[in-house]
Amino acid sequence: MTTKVDQFRIKELWNNSPFCSAFKKSNGKSGGIIAIWDTSSFSSTDTIEGDCFLAIKGTWQSLETSCLMIIVYAPQSQAKKARLWSDLTNLILEHDNLTIVMGDFNEVRSSAERMGSVFDQNGALKFNEFIANTGLMDLPLGRKRFTRINKHGSKLSKLDRIMVSGHYIDKWPQANLNALTSEFSDHSPLLLSNCLLDYGPIPFKFYNSWMFHKDFKSVISTCCASIADIGPFNNKTVLLKRKLQSLKACLKNWRQAVRLAESASAVALRARLDQIDLLAESGPLSPNNIEIRANTIKDLMLGPNPPTRPSLPMDLEQTLKIPT
Repeated sequence: MTTKVDQFRIKELWNNSPFCSAFKKSNGKSGGIIAIWDTSSFSSTDTIEGDCFLAIKGTWQSLETSCLMIIVYAPQSQAKKARLWSDLTNLILEHDNLTIVMGDFNEVRSSAERMGSVFDQNGALKFNEFIANTGLMDLPLGRKRFTRINKHGSKLSKLDRIMVSGHYIDKWPQANLNALTSEFSDHSPLLLSNCLLDYGPIPFKFYNSWMFHKDFKSVISTCCASIADIGPFNNKTVLLKRKLQSLKACLKNWRQAVRLAESASAVALRARLDQIDLLAESGPLSPNNIEIRANTIKDLMLGPNPPTRPSLPMDLEQTLKIPT
């Protein structure tokens, strides 16, 4: 990461909700950290940039309680790790409130959390002491045993964690942590969940990217044919409204079918990737499985239906044209 972070690039990682961010520049080739949060849910009051960590103090607005978020990118050196554990211990104990610590700790707690690489018992002992001294809860990991796997599937480790304070567990005793599919990195993203949310039906919106879909032109043409069958209306405004309603219904049905197909394709690809990753937990991958894993990751990153820019069918313009 450079010394300057492009806010437009950060926005690409987020959605359209209001957000704020903080970053810690990299030291050499690694160590850069970006933190992004929804300002309608979390209000930041202070940012602390430490050696190999970034901490954000603020208020969890729905709870009206003070909260400390810490993102960690631990170093390889055991001496630097010892300093990091000490700095984090002092910060967490000083805050003494709802705390979430997450990131790549570059350390494991036991030999069972490594496969195909050397286990450092002394490093694990110091890491466990840090967790015990801070009173953090190391949440059980769901879906996978390991969070990092090399491209050959020969080295697996549980390096990434999300740990929480007792204050968090008191509020959400049913909180769960899951390792997601590692599509864009050799590390698996982690998802911490504390509740299920239902936002109701999604409103209809038209996106320009739909026009890049290979089936868009034929869908519009078919829809235009059905629009032409609408009965006569004396009021031209009513006619336009009915035509747009029919077009909207066609597009919604088409998008639902496309979304289901794309979702099924992505689910199948992720299932294949997870299956190979789980196979690697049992032993080294074969050259064929290594190639399949690389191609699966490529397919996930490219996605289905590479975009092409079609022209808008003329029959749509003629169908929607309302005579004066």
